[in-house]
Amino acid sequence: MLNLTIPLAWHYVWQEFRQPHQLLLRWVQAVLMVFIVTLSLASNTIQTYLEGNLQNLLGADAVLTQKANLTKEQITVLAGHSENVVKTSQIDATLTFNTKWQRTKLKAVGRDYPLQGQLLTSTSVLASNDNLAEVTHGGPKLGNIWLDSRLLQVYPQ
Repeated sequence: MLNLTIPLAWHYVWQEFRQPHQLLLRWVQAVLMVFIVTLSLASNTIQTYLEGNLQNLLGADAVLTQKANLTKEQITVLAGHSENVVKTSQIDATLTFNTKWQRTKLKAVGRDYPLQGQLLTSTSVLASNDNLAEVTHGGPKLGNIWLDSRLLQVYPQ
């Protein structure tokens, strides 16, 4: 009985597979799969772009982004339209420690960069747990950088 069932089932599957409505169904599934893959890739790109913009804004009323330096005339016009103009720069960098590495963006800001709230710094990765963080006024010393705690999670403690 089993010897007859498998060939009969295969015959019906093959017969159904060749029907026009099945061909249409397969085409629709393929088109939908391409659409979903494209949408997921596009949403990932948009999410990355928005995260970068969020890091740039940080409480600013307006942000002007461009690759070249502003001319003196442009700076004069900007100063006339706003109370305070602060120049920031972002540098793509790869930080390494022993055999570990991490791609990041270094953000350089001027001394007049407006900080909102308190800036907590520490020399320990466990600062938030051990209450070792201290309130800092101003930025890092010349030639130094401060790393975010998320970046320090890549490196050993």
